[in-house]
Amino acid sequence: MSRYVHKARTLALEGASKVTETVLPTLKKSLESSIAKNAEYVVKDEVAAGKLPKQLLYTNLARVPRAIEVAEKEAKVVREQWQKVDEMSVKELGVAVLFGLETYAWFCVGEIVGRGGSLTGY
Repeated sequence: MSRYVHKARTLALEGASKVTETVLPTLKKSLESSIAKNAEYVVKDEVAAGKLPKQLLYTNLARVPRAIEVAEKEAKVVREQWQKVDEMSVKELGVAVLFGLETYAWFCVGEIVGRGGSLTGY
């Protein structure tokens, strides 16, 4: 048993040395190149860098009320159209039905993916 442990340890050490000899220098070179190309986006001030996560969060949160407002306007238009369903053409009704079926189909696909991609268990 100790022979196998020794062999596994030897192989692991050989693999680690190959990684440190080949992969790490390549990774370091790639990172340095990427940082040099995008130097204008690197924040040097540590205080400013510490603020970035909160700035991102609250900037995106500040966009939510506008998105809600737009969604409410769109919902109002849809409600108005459904109130005039008798005046809609067959083409418009067909598009609405197809949209509803597509929405239901994507819901079903989401359910299948959420259950691990299995069609059984329904």
